[in-house]
Amino acid sequence: MDLQKLQKETIEKLLLLNQPKSKTTKTKFVNVKWKILIYDTRCQSMLLPLFKVQDLKDLGITLHFNIKSKRESIKDVPAIYFVAPTEENLSLIIEDFSNDLYDNYYLNFNPHIRKGSLQSLARSLVDLNMIDKVSSIYDQYLNFYTLRPKLFELGLTSTYYKLNTSVNQEEVEFLLEKIAKGIFGVFVTMGVIPIIRAQEGNAAEYIAQKVSQYFEQNLNPKNVNSQGGGSNNKLFLNPLNSLTGNFQRPVLILVDRQIDFNVLLHHSSTYQCLVYDTLKVESNRVGLRTKKDPNSKSKNEKENEENEIETKGIHEYEILPFGDGSWQNDPNEKKKWDVNWYDLSEDDPFWVENRTRHFPEVLETISNTTKEISEKQEYITSTNTLNLNKNNENENEMEKGQGQEQENTINSKLLKNSTLDMIEKIDIIPELQRLKSQQEKHTKLALYITSQLESRQLDEFYTNEIMVMKSEYTTSNEREEIIKLIKLKKGTANDKMRLLLIWYLSKAEISEEHLEKIKSVAIKNNCDISSLLHFIEMKKFSLNSTLNNNSSKGVFKTFGRMIGKGLDNMRPSNSGKILPITRIVSSIMEMKGEKNDSPNKSFLYLDPKVSSSFKNSSIPRNKTPYKEAIVFVVGGGNYLEFQNLHEYSQNQIPKKSIIYGTTDIINADQFLNQFNNQKK
Repeated sequence: MDLQKLQKETIEKLLLLNQPKSKTTKTKFVNVKWKILIYDTRCQSMLLPLFKVQDLKDLGITLHFNIKSKRESIKDVPAIYFVAPTEENLSLIIEDFSNDLYDNYYLNFNPHIRKGSLQSLARSLVDLNMIDKVSSIYDQYLNFYTLRPKLFELGLTSTYYKLNTSVNQEEVEFLLEKIAKGIFGVFVTMGVIPIIRAQEGNAAEYIAQKVSQYFEQNLNPKNVNSQGGGSNNKLFLNPLNSLTGNFQRPVLILVDRQIDFNVLLHHSSTYQCLVYDTLKVESNRVGLRTKKDPNSKSKNEKENEENEIETKGIHEYEILPFGDGSWQNDPNEKKKWDVNWYDLSEDDPFWVENRTRHFPEVLETISNTTKEISEKQEYITSTNTLNLNKNNENENEMEKGQGQEQENTINSKLLKNSTLDMIEKIDIIPELQRLKSQQEKHTKLALYITSQLESRQLDEFYTNEIMVMKSEYTTSNEREEIIKLIKLKKGTANDKMRLLLIWYLSKAEISEEHLEKIKSVAIKNNCDISSLLHFIEMKKFSLNSTLNNNSSKGVFKTFGRMIGKGLDNMRPSNSGKILPITRIVSSIMEMKGEKNDSPNKSFLYLDPKVSSSFKNSSIPRNKTPYKEAIVFVVGGGNYLEFQNLHEYSQNQIPKKSIIYGTTDIINADQFLNQFNNQKK
């Protein structure tokens, strides 16, 4: 299953006015109609990992605009709208009709438009006498971002904090329904109906029930609802084997972030995780800032002048908050910096090959690539030694008086060899240019990461976190070592809090005296302990829940119970390589649920094809090990988890297919800042 490819093909169909596409080559479409694309910010972000400007041109998109931008009237060209059906967007669409900007409108709402909103839009267009200009209206189920073929997120930020601290049940349920609709859209795009397994008693269970309801509503022709206008069983008419390669249904596995906090907090040693840990990456692009030369224009400024069209519309990027981000708020300070953008996509062979390797190995590979480039450059600039030798032979023969015929023969051979040598060198140049561009990018990223490793002493935190998780310290030594690291001048406040939280979550009991001492040290060293206070409160709640089953906080009762009983989950397995989520997925896919010690023993089982009137225990269950799974983490996921699941799937015989999804891909800083930012 390649979810990224499926989403891209769905959007291509949308951009081709829902007409069948025909290609003469892999990239060029024939008989395309010139069109204008109008999107909102969220839909624009969905396009970023999938399309370059040239891709849009190949699809006939000559211009593309944000719906909020000022636009002039353009006649005789269809206008495609790809927007969310919000009140603001609908008002802007009506305003476009009122100003008669275009001749034909192709409206695509993502996610689907509610029946009441659609009726209101229709009435407005009738009043404007513009209804005949609407060529089509489509519901799209593309409200997710595919970052890789088997990786997606919903782009919903701070979901962990919102779900586990809010006491407003309506707000929480609204967010959960939003998550459920996003997951449902993934399966609409895939054209498959999964078996659903979900953690009981938490957000995952609520979302599982909602996703199952959406399937039932769209599969049962008797269902009519005010949100979608009725059932739509055409969404799942595609034969299952046409997309997944087999007739077995995949399994959707829903888990809550509480199954493993260490994976978010732990400092990792792989190239991929260090990039996402030390830099901010959005839509598979990462930026580095460097000081400008005050006497000359920056490389970026020159490129922007030469490629002004390319930098507008879909590829218009906001400057990311490097460092503490304060330099961005000062216009004069911003002028002092260059920002270089780098793609980290499947089109970069070095990134694909090396991203999961340990960083020291990547440094060695970069060094070897540098040598390879030098050798190729030397070869291209070198003089052909064979030609020199032949030239000497020619002179010797002439000295011996061999005659004109011999001279012509030798000159002919020299010309032929020289031509072949030149052709060979010319053939090398494109590959050399690609290598140099690739090398420049990864050298800069590696240098930045190395500087972060040294300035923040990340290796110390990494080593100590491993020792804490494996219980290799004695209790007293452990506390003293953690206090020592917190007092270090190196490392950010969040680096220190990550270690502190890993230590706290790994302990079943901690005396108040020791906890207060560590809290005091953390505060004195400028650490924001909001996240620690959250987990302390949840542990207390866990104890109260055990003593009194009727106690509750917020929407879910079992959060604290997960914290209290999750100690084993938060420690690495004996091998140190299998994460808790991978153990759960393995157990479900291999059908190990009947064992008492199985990680998925308490997981809910739902089959959207079976009526919800059946009780969980009475649903006929699949008895064959699953070949394909979609694993979704509620509350934030990261690349280490994705990498671990991918390695597990590739090590199986036969190989399994696992797609990893989450509410939002986050690093440790983003996770902790959910708590820290509440004070600001």
